Amino acid sequence: LTSYTVSGLTPSTTYSFTVRALDGSGNMSLQSVALEATTLSPADTEAPSIPTGLLASNLGTTGLDLSWAASTDNVGVSDYEVFQNGVSLGLTGGLTSYTVSGLTPSTTYSFTVRALDGSGNMSLQSVALEATTLSPADTESPSIPTGLLVSNLGTTGLDLSWAASADNVGVSDYEVFQNGVSLGVTGGLTNYTVSGLTPSTTYSFTVRALDGSENMSLQSVALEVTTLSPADTEAPSVPTGLLASNLGTTGLDLSWTASTDNVGVSDYEVFQSGVSLGLTGGLTSYTVSGLTPSTTYSFTVRALDGSGNMSLQSDAFEATTLSPADTEAPSIPTGLLASNLGTTGLDLSWTASTDNVGVSDYEVFQNGVSLGLTGGLTSYTVSGLTPSSTYSFTVRALDGSGNMSLQSVALEATTLSPADTESPSVPTGLLASNLGTTGLDLSWTASTDNVGVSDYEVFQNGVSLGLTGGLTSYTVSGLTPSSTYSFTVRALDGSGNMSLQSVALEATTLNEEVNYTDQNANRLDVDWYSNHTFVNGNLGIGTLNTSNYRLAVAGGVVAEEINVALQTSWPDYVFEKGYDLPTLKDVELFIRKYGHLPNVPSANEVKANGIDLAKMNVVLLEKIEEMTLYILQMEKRVSELEQQIDVKTKGD
Repeated sequence: LTSYTVSGLTPSTTYSFTVRALDGSGNMSLQSVALEATTLSPADTEAPSIPTGLLASNLGTTGLDLSWAASTDNVGVSDYEVFQNGVSLGLTGGLTSYTVSGLTPSTTYSFTVRALDGSGNMSLQSVALEATTLSPADTESPSIPTGLLVSNLGTTGLDLSWAASADNVGVSDYEVFQNGVSLGVTGGLTNYTVSGLTPSTTYSFTVRALDGSENMSLQSVALEVTTLSPADTEAPSVPTGLLASNLGTTGLDLSWTASTDNVGVSDYEVFQSGVSLGLTGGLTSYTVSGLTPSTTYSFTVRALDGSGNMSLQSDAFEATTLSPADTEAPSIPTGLLASNLGTTGLDLSWTASTDNVGVSDYEVFQNGVSLGLTGGLTSYTVSGLTPSSTYSFTVRALDGSGNMSLQSVALEATTLSPADTESPSVPTGLLASNLGTTGLDLSWTASTDNVGVSDYEVFQNGVSLGLTGGLTSYTVSGLTPSSTYSFTVRALDGSGNMSLQSVALEATTLNEEVNYTDQNANRLDVDWYSNHTFVNGNLGIGTLNTSNYRLAVAGGVVAEEINVALQTSWPDYVFEKGYDLPTLKDVELFIRKYGHLPNVPSANEVKANGIDLAKMNVVLLEKIEEMTLYILQMEKRVSELEQQIDVKTKGD
């Protein structure tokens, strides 16, 4: 025959086979070319490790290259799948790199990778990598500098300042010109000191902005300045008390307190947003016209004497022209943050709201109760709090017409505890799983602490193996087969307090794996294989205490599918007529009193009794369906309010 059946081989082992031919006279051919063949492994259910070290390179405007460290697998990794913003881009053909194309310039994307083996097992997706595509070449010039002002005017020098320019990428510097000749750059500053001037001489100054791509703005509006004379060198005092009256939609009246001077004030110059409106003829008032409704302007005034001495400009006065009847509410405040957190207080801050006319104030709420107004500030100091307590804060904006925004997204903040000198509790429930010939997995019950457990330290035979990064599990490797080791764990908190070490766990690494026999069935140092296992009593895996459960497992359980046969009704009764849906106020009072949702077990109950997965899924669905009813009620209320607003608006 030209075929042969080979038996008695070892699983997962490679063999080399050759064949030679013989005739009736005993002549033999040479052996054939060798055939390498590897016997199959038992059914593979172990997933590859999660890919690590995900990096981006060759970043461009529309694409990039991804690469990562190869995963490991008990049999072998067969391929990798790449995801962009959670959507699969495809497989890499086994490569640990992938080229992504078709992206949008100046856009941030999130990439992950998972590994696959030949049995269809898949790792979890890797830690996400955020990458932003490049922008096209920058050809946009910065905006022209505005608000060029002079201060510290003397006989031979002065100080210039101006408002910062804007740019699509970023302003890198400013160049100052005197009578059209460059004086140099400012190093990015929006001010410049000019010296070496001649007394009683008029100069013209301008400024232009530059960006990192050598784009330059046009020069600013020229500022004419006359240096002081040696004679009268004393400038008038700065005007004070600048006020606006008769505010209208297109104009207003300015007035201020008269300045003083060693000789005499001769005139006043009025500025609107840094641009001179002219002189007042010596009057301490000025009428401004030609303004735009609902627009904010900045006004300043300076005094002049007969010798050309000028005071500094007054403090700026912000004035907003009136709008037609204002019914538009400010935008909702965003970016609510807490800082300077202490045991009894904290500071709140947020991003300013916008309004069609102008935001006049902000109101701060603590647990839904108003703490008061901020006087227009976007910050507020909260005091009188209780240490180690969690509070909910919101803010809403108000305008001058009484319109109010909705309250901001709530910020949860917990006050600090007094100095922490309390150690975490000693870790308990130390168990070993996945016991092999050279390694094992340790796990334990989380410790508790008055502030919070930050990490755990693992010891092998009294020697530290290192920290777990806050995890309540640790993988030990590099052990010797058939050897007994002693393991302990201790907990640490953020203040450096350490618990005592846990009760020691003795674990013995396995011997070589052998087939199951009657002789080795009860040996603790033997790992055996069996196609089918039938148990008449209770079965314990990793534990000798089954607590009367048919199956007790000390460690994690992984399965492709679990079907729980429910012995109770599915909670669609929530949607039936007559269901007693508690009010949100009742739910809030229950949470404040008991610290958990109604019908949901507390943390202490779960810790003591564990969780019945079937019952817990019923409870969770009940809460989801109740939440759906609350949302529908809220949607109905919002619709009614919108109709009322429409009716009121049409009536006005």
